Amino acid sequence: MTLSRFKAIPALLLAAGFVASSANANVIQCGDNYRKASLGAADTCYAQTIGSTVKAGDLVSITGSSWTQVGELKSAGSDGWLSVSGWGGNSASGSWGISSDFWNTYGSALITMHVGGGQKDAVDNFEWIVTPEDTSGSWTYSKLFGKGGGLSNIKLWGTGTPNVQVPEPSSLLMIMLGLFSISLLRRKA
Repeated sequence: MTLSRFKAIPALLLAAGFVASSANANVIQCGDNYRKASLGAADTCYAQTIGSTVKAGDLVSITGSSWTQVGELKSAGSDGWLSVSGWGGNSASGSWGISSDFWNTYGSALITMHVGGGQKDAVDNFEWIVTPEDTSGSWTYSKLFGKGGGLSNIKLWGTGTPNVQVPEPSSLLMIMLGLFSISLLRRKA
C-alpha cells in the first residue's frame, strides 16, 4: 500500500464520526380540533383537558413519573432555568432554552404549556418529554376554534438522576483506528 492511501483513513474516520454523532431534533405536535401545540427537541407529547394548570400529581398520572417543578414563565423571558422567546394569545411561536446545568441535576426534562379555559371539552395543557441532553428548541401554539385558549404559562420540570456520559463504542473504535493508522504511517516513513 502506498502512503497516500493511509492519509485518507483519518479523513474517512473523521467524516464517519460526524455522521454517527449528528443529532436529530424532533418537533412533536399534539392537541385536538380546538388547539394544537408543538415543541422542538421533544420525544413525546401529551395533551390534556384538566381545567387548570398542570400540577405535580397530574404529571404522575400522565407520565407515570414524579416530577419537580424547576422553572415557570408567564411571559417571554428567563427565570435562570428556563427561557422562552415569543409569546402571544391565541397564536404564538418562539424558542425555548434550559440551562445546561439542568442536566447536571436531573436525568429527564418535561416542558408543560397551559392555555386558558373557556372551552370545557378543549385541550388546555400540553406536556412534552424533552430529548435527553437537549437545551433548546422551538415551540408553537395555535387556537384553532372555540372560546378561551390564550397562552397562560410554560413550566420546566425535572426528574431522575443525571445521565453519565460514556463514550459511544463507535467513537472508541474511530480513535483506535486513527491511532493504528498513525502507527502504520510512522512505520512506513
